[in-house]
Parts: sequence; structure tokens; C-alpha cells
Amino acid sequence: MTYQDLDNLITFKMDVPSIYHIMLGMNEKDSCIFEDVLRSRETDNYTLNKFLKKYDIVVGTGITFDHRVVEIIVTIPYKKIEKKEAILLFNYFLHHTNFELTHFYLDLNNEDCYKALGIFIHSNYYDILITKETYEDEKDMEYISIKFTSNHTFIDKLHCLAIIANDGFYN
Repeated sequence: MTYQDLDNLITFKMDVPSIYHIMLGMNEKDSCIFEDVLRSRETDNYTLNKFLKKYDIVVGTGITFDHRVVEIIVTIPYKKIEKKEAILLFNYFLHHTNFELTHFYLDLNNEDCYKALGIFIHSNYYDILITKETYEDEKDMEYISIKFTSNHTFIDKLHCLAIIANDGFYN
């Protein structure tokens, strides 16, 4: 994983994270179109498609009662991410975020593999949380989860920014 790979997946339009055009505050109908394209790994960016396949990346969203994206979740199988890549993720988001608060926790075992990972980055409009998670319903598969979340206070501002940033896709 490189900075260029991450730049193909994640952009910061108007300082708001965008996962292939999916932004916090966007309406559910529009985000579903982009989720489907990401799920099929058939975007208009060949390099991004290759990156999605190589790391088995899955992107999903959390929706509010008024059908707006309040959370974007990127999951990557744990075995695909090395220690240096976990550090790269932290540095990448620090570089692209006007952060107010950060927290980084990495617990290594004897083989220099990480057992636990906790990265938290807080900005004015959203938070980024990167953790190692186990999903029991998938035969105890371990994943790295990258979550972009916003509280409901800023969701209207983020919705306006999403419309402006993605104007070409709404017309």
C-alpha cells in the first residue's frame, strides 16, 4: 500500500473525505450508486480497481433517519495490512486532515505483527477511527476497519459540501 494507492481511493474534497465520490452528508440514493461501483470493482479508474482487488477492500455506509450518509466504512482483511502500512495510514490521514486531536495505539506480538490497532483522528466536522476487528459471523475473520463518522450537528453542512463537490454527478 502506498500514498498513491490511498489517493486513488480517498480524496479530501473541500476538506471532507470522499471514498470514490461517497461523502459524509451525501444522500443515500446517490451514495448507493457509488457503493455498487466500488463493490463490483469496476470504477472508471483502472488503478483504483486494481487496488480494490489486491486488498479485498469493501466500502459501506451508515445512513441517518433522514437518508444521509453519516458514516463511511472501509474494511480490509487484516492479513493484507502490515505494521508499516498501519503507520502509513496514520500518517496519510494526518497529512490530509485539519485535525484537532489524535491517538495512535499499536500492540505488537513477538513476531512483530500487531495484535491490536487503534487510531483516532478528530477534526471539526468528522472523526476517523481505524481499528482491528473480528467478525464472528464470517468464521472469525479479522479486518482493519477505517471509519469516517460525523455527528448530526454538522450533517447539513456536510450535505451542502457533498452537493457542491460532486456537482457534476448530480446533474
